[in-house]
Amino acid sequence: MSAHLCRPLGSQGNAQVGDRMTLTRATSGGAPATSEAATIDRFATAVEASQGVWLSRFAARAEFEVRTRNTVYRIAVIEGGRVRVRGGSCFPGWTEAFLAGSTLGGGLLKMAWVGRGFCMEFLHHGQRVVTTRVCEIVLPIGRDT
Repeated sequence: MSAHLCRPLGSQGNAQVGDRMTLTRATSGGAPATSEAATIDRFATAVEASQGVWLSRFAARAEFEVRTRNTVYRIAVIEGGRVRVRGGSCFPGWTEAFLAGSTLGGGLLKMAWVGRGFCMEFLHHGQRVVTTRVCEIVLPIGRDT
């Protein structure tokens, strides 16, 4: 399976769902660069040091927003990793996809989790879609999650 990067070339702890959460500055105190997370131990340490949210904590139809370096994504949970996503050149309109999880590149993926400083990885029509690094996650306000 090939990866499709949805961006132009060149370019502490887990949050509690139900609260508005703003996670900022992916490069400051976030996940390390890909070369620093090349081992499972380093990847696990990066996950522990990053703020993020588990998809399993959301009720069906809950929506949240993820801002990456280049794009704002609106994500609506369907169930079991299936989502509807809108944002960027890969998802200009609401599109059903599978949000696999978060990665720093390479072969390691934190499944069903979105973390600050990591890239989200979606599966859509047999293709991997990898975003730029997450800078901010905004959870729903006043809705069941």
